[in-house]
Amino acid sequence: GKPHSFRKEFLQSSHPVGEVDGWPERTPRMSRKALVVDNDTFFVEFLAELLESRNYRVAKAYDGNEALTKLGQGPVDLLFVDIVMPKMDGKELLKTVQKMFPQRSFPVVAISGVLMEQAEDLTAMGADYFLVKGPIEKMAKNIDELMETFEDRSSLSVQ
Repeated sequence: GKPHSFRKEFLQSSHPVGEVDGWPERTPRMSRKALVVDNDTFFVEFLAELLESRNYRVAKAYDGNEALTKLGQGPVDLLFVDIVMPKMDGKELLKTVQKMFPQRSFPVVAISGVLMEQAEDLTAMGADYFLVKGPIEKMAKNIDELMETFEDRSSLSVQ
């Protein structure tokens, strides 16, 4: 695809979408739900915009406790979790998610500012994919590739 041009303006342009208990309203086009958990507001907005452009309804949580409140309303189609957060870190959150959804079918993407040598730990923790924070353009490309993987996978499982 064409390179993703990252715009700073999106932080101001929060298009008014009706929210239903913290989730944007479901429209026929936007039926999948993604939850983004990170204490970095800028990153949450960046990721939310990318996901919305792929027709996801995005809920945002800025710490693990807030994420659990949102997940308490039911499973999501995709979960992004930052590993390093105050209050409850990503590892602890992922352990709780495993208990809440033992049969979970949604992919979990762990995010970190550093490349983690303990990638094996992530699998044990319940993360399916790993995303390293880096230059915005590079991340946008990585996320696009990741999303294509999910979309291919989910279209296969429908048939």
